[in-house]
Amino acid sequence: MTPQLKLALMASALSLSAMMALPANATIVLADKSNFNGEEVIIDGNVGDTGGTILGHTNQSHVSVTYDGLGDTLQVGGSGQSFITGTDGTLTQLSYYLTDGGTFNNTEFKISGATSTVDFTVVDNEGQVFNFNDLTIDSSGFVAFRGIDGESISSVSFIVDNSGTFEEFRQLRLEVAPIPEPASWGMMLGGFGMLGGLLRLRRSRENILSA
Repeated sequence: MTPQLKLALMASALSLSAMMALPANATIVLADKSNFNGEEVIIDGNVGDTGGTILGHTNQSHVSVTYDGLGDTLQVGGSGQSFITGTDGTLTQLSYYLTDGGTFNNTEFKISGATSTVDFTVVDNEGQVFNFNDLTIDSSGFVAFRGIDGESISSVSFIVDNSGTFEEFRQLRLEVAPIPEPASWGMMLGGFGMLGGLLRLRRSRENILSA
């Protein structure tokens, strides 16, 4: 391998590492809900709309959010601030995530009327699963999760234990993870471009020598 090829490989690897690597102690934690800053998620559509999924969007950056009933039929409810419920006024489970596959750092929401403890599954940006089982929802109904030390969240889902139900899911807030800086993307793409150019040059030389 030529020195130039080694340099290009190193540049590409360093660019990817800078963008993708997380600290060893990065994790997702159950958080205090009293000190949260983030965008509110506004539910799209009209009261009474139903479906296996319901869309919403953040109120500042207008990022699309998908609510998924995980097999249950969802219904937009309420007069005033919208919320998610079921066609019979209850649900057993729910999931939400950014529609375009992006991630968020922090999230908070309210669950009303849970009849039993609740199991939560939070998935990070690399597909690692964090389980928070048998949680008792306090009288406020609020639950919050945080990504710490650079961690970000791709989805949150939950189910009520003992075949139980909840009545409403509302007041979802997210802190959407920032998109990488253009300079970071440029460094990564530049590294790949250099690598591709050197590989083409090497193949051309090999073809000439073998002719």
